[in-house]
Amino acid sequence: MLIGAGVFWKLIRVGRIELGENKPVLQNTWLGWVVAGYISGQGSRVKPKKTVCNLSIGTEVQDQLAKFWELEEPGGSQIEGMTRDEVDCENLFMSTTRRDQDGRFIVEIPLKMSIEKLGDSREMALRRFYSLERKFARDKQLHIDYCEYMREYEQVGHMTQVSEDITNERCYYLPHHAVKNEGSSTTRLRVVYDGSAQSDSGVSLNDLQFSGPRIQEDIISILLRFRQHEVAFCADIAKMYRQVWVREDQRYLQRILWRENPAEEVKVYNLNTVTFGLTSSPFLAVRCLQELAKNCEQTQISKVIGKDFYVDDLISGASSIQEALQIL
Repeated sequence: MLIGAGVFWKLIRVGRIELGENKPVLQNTWLGWVVAGYISGQGSRVKPKKTVCNLSIGTEVQDQLAKFWELEEPGGSQIEGMTRDEVDCENLFMSTTRRDQDGRFIVEIPLKMSIEKLGDSREMALRRFYSLERKFARDKQLHIDYCEYMREYEQVGHMTQVSEDITNERCYYLPHHAVKNEGSSTTRLRVVYDGSAQSDSGVSLNDLQFSGPRIQEDIISILLRFRQHEVAFCADIAKMYRQVWVREDQRYLQRILWRENPAEEVKVYNLNTVTFGLTSSPFLAVRCLQELAKNCEQTQISKVIGKDFYVDDLISGASSIQEALQIL
């Protein structure tokens, strides 16, 4: 937990135990007893690689600490502790995922129910799109940014225009809207797709999907390790979800309506990559990242990819600048 000095002094309580010269101090706080100070060796202050602290604590706290340290235990089966749905989702990923000639992952949307449960969704999506166009009429900059985003989406091949009779399968039309972040220096606008919008049968695409297990480490564990490094660095994966392809025979489930100009006919597009707004998308993107870690031949890089990412954000470090540059 990172706190400012103003909060720190409010946490201090009466109670302090000096363990002796060149030894840590035990300090009572509103969060419990904390250990602070230096550990010395041979009369000089040194920073050991590892320090073990043994305390006599209550059963409840001991259980909490045991769960924390279990996160650091190597080995073990990823399947252990999963629900039946989570196991099915993991097995589906393992049996259907492949990589193309460029190394990009191609995944299957993990469905737990038949798509026959979906009703018609086109009219719902069309109403939502007309509502979006009315917003464009009131906010010209929003319209410009949205068109620029969608134009780039199509140019890089992440969505493809199709005819409505391209397949006899039951399609699902995703409504979409903008999420703006004026403070961002890179992405001021992101288009989000609503996989929870119900078709006329009362069922949405998200209702049919597995959400998948949580497979990344807890953010607290990542931050605690992050603070141990002499040299720290942060990074992120650009357009993380869009780095992963969806199987071509499932893309009709990610269909959208779009046009830049209200004078044009409404066009139909299939989204070709993992889509922001679907239940399974976080699992699919993160699971591909974990698979990269498993396949990486460099042990240190594999560990960084597998343990120091929180969704698409890398929070890591090294013992020296040279080592950090080697990792990066």
